[in-house]
Parts: sequence; C-alpha cells; structure tokens
Amino acid sequence: MPFLADYIVSFSVFEHVYDRLAYLQTAKTHLAEDGIFYLNYDDGHFRNMLDLNAPRAWPVTLRVWLHNLLSSSLAKLGWKAQFQRRVPR
Repeated sequence: MPFLADYIVSFSVFEHVYDRLAYLQTAKTHLAEDGIFYLNYDDGHFRNMLDLNAPRAWPVTLRVWLHNLLSSSLAKLGWKAQFQRRVPR
C-alpha cells in the first residue's frame, strides 16, 4: 500500500515531465481519497525569446529552442537533460 498524502503540490514540475499521464497516475496513487492535488504549470522558460537586436545571443537561444524541440525524442532514447527526465514508473 503506497503512502497516501492529504495534499500534493506540483509547482513548476509538469512542464519538465515527458510521460505526463504516468506522472498524474503516480500522483493519484499517492493521494488520499479526499486529498487535494495542486498543479502549477509554467511554460515560460520553454518559449523562444530570440532578440533580433542581439545576434551574439542567437546561438544560445537557438540551441535551447532546438533542444526543446528534440528533447521528447531524445528522452525516449535515454538522453535526458538535468531537468527533463521521464517519470520513473
């Protein structure tokens, strides 16, 4: 029997999870029947902020954009960034 929590707070985590269904299912298994699950989603750091007036910053911005574009596929292949990991089952 898993530990049952009265509250689960997921603050700015969901945007880093690839297998979101498994994440939510795992939270549900640990939530008491009358428990509350708080979910905050912030995609702001995944937005592409290419400043046309700062071309020297383009390589970093484009690298982040490309990583975010490919990260789901890369995670499925086992290559995971520090904050972009699949949820362990």
